[in-house]
Amino acid sequence: MRLTSSLAPLPILDTPSAARDLPRRLLNLLPIFAPLSEEERVALERKMKRRTYKAGDALARQDSVASRLSILSAGVLIATRKHGAAI
Repeated sequence: MRLTSSLAPLPILDTPSAARDLPRRLLNLLPIFAPLSEEERVALERKMKRRTYKAGDALARQDSVASRLSILSAGVLIATRKHGAAI
């Protein structure tokens, strides 16, 4: 199964201000956050943390419960099942 999105990729974060504004831009661009009030978005923005992963790093493991929501803003994510089969 191929993972797809109807969203256009975010522009490259080539300036410090663009990287600093990324949490706010994500909250404003992604439909999942549309129902939130401005107050709720501000509270969520304060809790957001940028993480960088290397090739081969795991964001989650099969059969485990994730403790956070991850939003991929750049790069490629491949989901696999046990025994390495891509899904």
